[in-house]
Amino acid sequence: MSNTYEYIKNRRSAKRYQTDFELSEKQIEEILEGIRYSPSSFGMEPYRVYFIQNHEIREELWPEWWNQPAVKECSGLIIWTTFKEKYMKSTVIDKQITNITDPQSDKAEAYIKNGIESFLKSQNTDFDNWTARQVYISMGVTLIMAKEMGLDCCPAEGFKRKETDDILAKHGIINPEEEHTTLGMFIGKIDTTKQNHYSYTRYKRPKEEVYKIIK
Repeated sequence: MSNTYEYIKNRRSAKRYQTDFELSEKQIEEILEGIRYSPSSFGMEPYRVYFIQNHEIREELWPEWWNQPAVKECSGLIIWTTFKEKYMKSTVIDKQITNITDPQSDKAEAYIKNGIESFLKSQNTDFDNWTARQVYISMGVTLIMAKEMGLDCCPAEGFKRKETDDILAKHGIINPEEEHTTLGMFIGKIDTTKQNHYSYTRYKRPKEEVYKIIK
């Protein structure tokens, strides 16, 4: 049995954290590098990532994140922002194409640009939804990395986007013309002495209900 399978099988989302636990600089860098090396559609990496340790900023964010204790308790609040469509099309796509393709190949540039547009149409989705999907890919990588490193974490979707953007922009963390908040994650060490350190009983549907092998 692979180690990765065991990490996935045994991990749980922690809701309460030890307030005196701190990640080392090496751990933080490893987590962020794992995100950076995560796969993304067409290699576009349409997001930025912020690891927020600053307690004053997290205190400001707390009421806009549904008063979740983990906002203030965790060792670090990871926030993913995704690029807005205008900025993505005017800046990011061309830059990424230059980095990942032969600069002499006009066909590669056209293939990627047309591919993105065709994908959005075929999936009946919009640009914001597509960029968010890329964030969730990297989030999945982060969940497994954290477990392997002996850390606890929990993805966080419960926040007010505009208010979060406003706070981050006020502190000069994000550029609201280019990006907006898409996903968060609490990371640190679980505090099992606190009530509701896990929200629910862990249950997974029987495999017969989840997947089929088609031969």
